[in-house]
Amino acid sequence: MNDPAIRALLYPLLTEGVYVDELPTGTTRADVVHITPAFMHGYEVKGDGDTLQRVENQLRCYGGAYDFVTFVVTEKHVPRLLELVPNGWAYSLPRSKAFTRTARPSTMLPSTGPRWQACCGSTKSRSF
Repeated sequence: MNDPAIRALLYPLLTEGVYVDELPTGTTRADVVHITPAFMHGYEVKGDGDTLQRVENQLRCYGGAYDFVTFVVTEKHVPRLLELVPNGWAYSLPRSKAFTRTARPSTMLPSTGPRWQACCGSTKSRSF
């Protein structure tokens, strides 16, 4: 399964607020960010053709920016991802027509400051 197919399954699940594709986050970009008045949830999509080379940097950047983070990965990536991603960070497994499960649910990440500022480098208030 590739990135566009996974995103097509993810988008209908993001029902409140808005979602943004390829949101710059620190020195990287989050594939999808779901933004509501209550939380910001970053999603990193890893299809069969992707690698996990940037995960360590993504962990650092996303951890300072989002309340929740979920890696949406194919089976191929699960063993290595579990070595890299700490508890509290979720991963989900897409199937051809739906997500079968959230293999490890996400918990609220500890805040290190204003999330929006860490995400976008701005102190300006934003409303949605």
